[in-house]
Amino acid sequence: MDTTTPASSSFVQHGVCGADPQSIPTTDPPWPSPNSGIAIAWAADHAPSGNFVPVYFFGCYLYGSYYGSAVIPLAEDPAQDFIGTASCDVPPVTYPAYAWGSFGLNEEGQAVCYEEPEPEACCFELDCVLLDPEECVELDGIPMPGILSCDPNPCLPGPGACCIGPDCYQLLEAECIELGGDFLGYGIPCEPNPCPDPLGACCYDCICELLTEADCLALDGVWFNLPSCEPNPCPPCYACWSRSISVKRWGGSMPTSKPAIPTPAPS
Repeated sequence: MDTTTPASSSFVQHGVCGADPQSIPTTDPPWPSPNSGIAIAWAADHAPSGNFVPVYFFGCYLYGSYYGSAVIPLAEDPAQDFIGTASCDVPPVTYPAYAWGSFGLNEEGQAVCYEEPEPEACCFELDCVLLDPEECVELDGIPMPGILSCDPNPCLPGPGACCIGPDCYQLLEAECIELGGDFLGYGIPCEPNPCPDPLGACCYDCICELLTEADCLALDGVWFNLPSCEPNPCPPCYACWSRSISVKRWGGSMPTSKPAIPTPAPS
């Protein structure tokens, strides 16, 4: 009981409701008085259940004006720093009170009602179920605070980097595959661009090879934005008496005629 119990009031009668429970004072000064507490115990087979179960009664007298009033609030037991219920196990399992009410003398007291929390989305891998958050944790689920619906499913992974050619897009895996892209993974950003440069036909040293444009130019080759070397897009190479000649760069279109073959010098 709170230390603010009005000095102008007194309890003239009090006790447990019914014959089964036993009251056990836990403090000195004795109960009921300011800054005092009490415990009430039931046999296991007589424990009450349900909401608004009467467990204790008071008969109070308020001194002063007939129309006077006062409020006596409940508080934690000063000896235990606790208010609520507990089991008879050793050690006991405690269930703290959700909220505390008050007694009214010549006025309404405060009855505190438990408000059932709205079920929230709870993720079991990719499956979503609406549950009480505490129940979700007890069942090894992952609560999604503040999300009150499973539609859309908040348990599905979010978008990630999808490479369509050299370009990067934030897409779901299914969307990326549908567009013919390469999905790099959920949560991977597109900045900096993680998508590799595309491969194309590179002509260097009389051969065609699929390389990136940067790698091709590093070999002093000519890069074509083609997905294959078949048919070979590279111009032919010809040999002379003293050395081989290869065409390494072509500006503009491919040649339409072969270069003249040099005539060997007389011996």
